[in-house]
Amino acid sequence: RTDFHGMVHTVGSDSALKSITVDLNAETDIDGLLLINRQDCCGERTVGLKVEVLDANKNAIVTTTINEEHSAYALDLAAGADEWKSVSGAGQSSNFNWKPLVPAAPVAAPAEAVAVAQPKNVQGRYVRLSKTGIINLNELYVWKRDGSELVNLADGKSCLLYTSPSPRDRQK
Repeated sequence: RTDFHGMVHTVGSDSALKSITVDLNAETDIDGLLLINRQDCCGERTVGLKVEVLDANKNAIVTTTINEEHSAYALDLAAGADEWKSVSGAGQSSNFNWKPLVPAAPVAAPAEAVAVAQPKNVQGRYVRLSKTGIINLNELYVWKRDGSELVNLADGKSCLLYTSPSPRDRQK
């Protein structure tokens, strides 16, 4: 998590491609992602945000896009989800508990079920958020279930913010 008045925020022109990449330091099992949108204003900036889980070589393992404005989104990869779901209960407090927003552990589908998402085993090292325009959001959680506990794999990890062209490119 990178703070800019309590949120992650890119700067620069609305026409520049921007990205935020979180390095989990090693390839690891990822059960899902939880994104908490900015709560005070500008939530529409999340629409069009491309979210990717990348392997150690930065090849995309999962690619999805947020298409609607909501206060919080969950992507339950372990349950086979490929679309973001709106979740309620997000807030802006220093003691915010994100764990109740995570969907319950997936339950095996009955054998006769047909159009049920199949659980996925996703391993990734990086999570990249990108779009043309400003990116600002409150939180990104990369979760893994460890028995009955939820672990935020992104907690304390480094974050790289990128703008193309960079300010250095414009100084030529």
